[in-house]
Amino acid sequence: MYASESAGNRFGGRLVAANYITQEQCDAALAYQAEHGDLFGATLVTLGFLTKEKLDEFLNQGQRSWSGERMLRDGLVTRDQLNNALAFQEENGGRLGNALVSLGYATQERIDRFFRNSADAGMRLGERLTMAGQIDKADLDRALRYQEASGGQLGEILLSLGLASPEQVSRAIASQLGVGRVGHKFNFADAQKLPYDVALRYNAIIINTREDSYLLAVSAKLSPESVADIESYLDKPVEQVLATMTEIENFWDTVYPDNQS
Repeated sequence: MYASESAGNRFGGRLVAANYITQEQCDAALAYQAEHGDLFGATLVTLGFLTKEKLDEFLNQGQRSWSGERMLRDGLVTRDQLNNALAFQEENGGRLGNALVSLGYATQERIDRFFRNSADAGMRLGERLTMAGQIDKADLDRALRYQEASGGQLGEILLSLGLASPEQVSRAIASQLGVGRVGHKFNFADAQKLPYDVALRYNAIIINTREDSYLLAVSAKLSPESVADIESYLDKPVEQVLATMTEIENFWDTVYPDNQS
């Protein structure tokens, strides 16, 4: 149930909740996408449920990418290419750079060079959220005062104070760690399944397969040694994508149902 519901509905659900489309339009677009393929956002435009301008507006509001904005300023991508890559990333998960390479907008060499020279490599979580326009300085200062008085992780404090959404915090943490986020499309049937004890050891689950890699959902970034151990059980390398604990629990129920109590 979870796998089919999550394949496109989370993106559509966010559009419905933001009053960009109706639930009926979301359902129709999902049915059309299942038959014809293409990205969910592009399907909405094809069916006339959403203009390209409104789709771009939603993407820029919902997940403005600091790295993407710098790529835009540096002339690495155009605005249309960035928005297409963000839509691809929203559905398929992974890093923005990998989405740009998959869509043919940039070479892997150019993306690697960009991130090697990245000025935000050491940027803290609060700074990332502020630079992305998802919290303001007053919000950050309030959360930092709370953290100084009570301790705890900044991300958890921002959530408990209602200053940021789980998706915003998770995406910022993923960016900070240099990994991508899970998307909305999962292909459990065609992806190779890790042995249960290996998945349990690392709290890591394969959620999708690509031509040259598997997408590996993790709750925290794994060390190179842990990744190497996981890849020893597989026929191609993995790309780590960060998942919330709720998402991980749902993946466990879907991929290893017989091992859940």
